[in-house]
Amino acid sequence: TVISKTPELALGVKWGSSWNYKILFEVGNHQFPLYVLQGDYETIQEGMTGTLIWQEENMVEFIPDPE
Repeated sequence: TVISKTPELALGVKWGSSWNYKILFEVGNHQFPLYVLQGDYETIQEGMTGTLIWQEENMVEFIPDPE
């Protein structure tokens, strides 16, 4: 479940976006704040449920449940 979304100012960035995008996911009784790509940040909405694949602190893929 998507709990919340937070953009963060990325300090010391010399190329690319000056923002980091984080989404807080809840899986079972655990919450995971993960970095996501800007495109994913814009399409994933709070309250969505689905299948989450991540590696370390980065989201690899989020497949929303069908509505």
